[in-house]
Amino acid sequence: MKQILYFFILILLPTLLTCLVQIDSKSNHFVDSSGRIVIFRGVNAVYKAFPFHPSRDKFDPKTSLVKEDFELLRSLGFNGVRLGVMWPGVEPKEGQYNGTYLQVMKDLVEEMNEYGIYSLIDFHQDVLSRKFCGEGVPNFYVKDDPILPFAEPVTEEPIPKNSDGYPKMEDCLKKLFAEYYFSAAASKAFQNLYDNVGGFQDKFREYWMQLATTFSDSNILGYEIINEPWAGDYFADPKIIIPSEADKINLMPMYKNVYADIRSVDQDHIIFYEQSLTDVIGENGFEGPPGDYSKDRNQVFSYHVYCSTDKNGSPKNLLFCNVTDELDWDDVWLSIDKMGVTGALTEYGAMPDNTISIENIHYIGKKVDSKFQSSLYWQYKYFMDYTTQSDEGESLFFNDGSLQEEKVKALSRTYAQKVQGMPKGMFFNPLNSAFSFSWKLDTSVTKPTVIFLNEKYYYPNGFNVRYNIQGCSYNQSETNYIEIVVPSSAPNDTLVTITITKKN
Repeated sequence: MKQILYFFILILLPTLLTCLVQIDSKSNHFVDSSGRIVIFRGVNAVYKAFPFHPSRDKFDPKTSLVKEDFELLRSLGFNGVRLGVMWPGVEPKEGQYNGTYLQVMKDLVEEMNEYGIYSLIDFHQDVLSRKFCGEGVPNFYVKDDPILPFAEPVTEEPIPKNSDGYPKMEDCLKKLFAEYYFSAAASKAFQNLYDNVGGFQDKFREYWMQLATTFSDSNILGYEIINEPWAGDYFADPKIIIPSEADKINLMPMYKNVYADIRSVDQDHIIFYEQSLTDVIGENGFEGPPGDYSKDRNQVFSYHVYCSTDKNGSPKNLLFCNVTDELDWDDVWLSIDKMGVTGALTEYGAMPDNTISIENIHYIGKKVDSKFQSSLYWQYKYFMDYTTQSDEGESLFFNDGSLQEEKVKALSRTYAQKVQGMPKGMFFNPLNSAFSFSWKLDTSVTKPTVIFLNEKYYYPNGFNVRYNIQGCSYNQSETNYIEIVVPSSAPNDTLVTITITKKN
């Protein structure tokens, strides 16, 4: 029997490892098992209300993730989805874990993978709890405090509650949800998590153990420990509101604990971590990732870039929006350079289908191209996102089911998805569809560079591909994707440059 099992392990192991994405120690980029550097483009999919997962029976413009969605995502060049696997779904009753929910999410992950889409498993929260006009933690772990009624001092009076005992959502939405982080009750609850008051952090770690155990054998991109963490109880300790302080005092100790828990059951998948929301200027307070980077390169700094918008998500002023994005971008790279890690833009956008928003999306697209960064737009559909003030503004769909075409076009830009070597330059002009990409050839990598180009939006009459090396060509077996074939005579480290233009 042992010999038979050993035989099948030898047969199956290469298949299981074929698509594993990790961080390359030389380039500090995402790399697949063939050695190609991978750039991710995609969306967020976070379903915030019961049943805490997208609908799976048929296509719906607000709620579904089904075959039609996967086909659309692939056609748009999206190979990544940041997927909210919600704690109340995992643990609907205290200490009782829902295997059915976890299996639904695992099946979803594996089905997306069949379309070349990787999932980033995300503990998503906004203001930690529905008790604070947000979501994230099961309500039984967030204790009411009569001394700190929500949402003082953000509001002069407590927000009225509905029949279920939660703040009325129509009253919550009178303010941007992010303002509620400053409430005394929410800040205290975050501090309870960091300080493990009543075993709160222990429960959070158990939640992560459930996720890591569930997805350890799935072909995922990795795990994101917590979305947009707040600094903690700045009323009790005012210094943590200072940029970078909460990272050192509250976040990194918790990250180290969760990192160790995940690694106890999953040694391979990438672990993503974020800085505090209070890091509004300058580099963050992390000296490095949660684990020993000399021994474990599979750790990524997750960052978000947003500018000031109105209630519908539109930039209030395009120039001001781009300038603030630029400042955020500079601060991100100060932190990335200091830590020496890989970075990924896991949230941006949340904007409607209008001219000023699309201009900002193009601006972000240019920035991520310049650094060969992966980027995930917020978000794909409405998905019961009750913290937003617009049920279709952030989505890729209008409520009637039609695509927000101009926004989708802006997101579906030409880019190098997989690279046979080290990327050196990438530029796309959405006005005339011109694209250029250069890389240093790595002849030890046998699979070709893959370029995504949206033929419907940018090359309706076809496209031309030009090369700086004689003998280069391309293959195309699928709409919107081409493979660049470099002649075997090209020596290692050759600088390969291609340009793509549209036919008139």
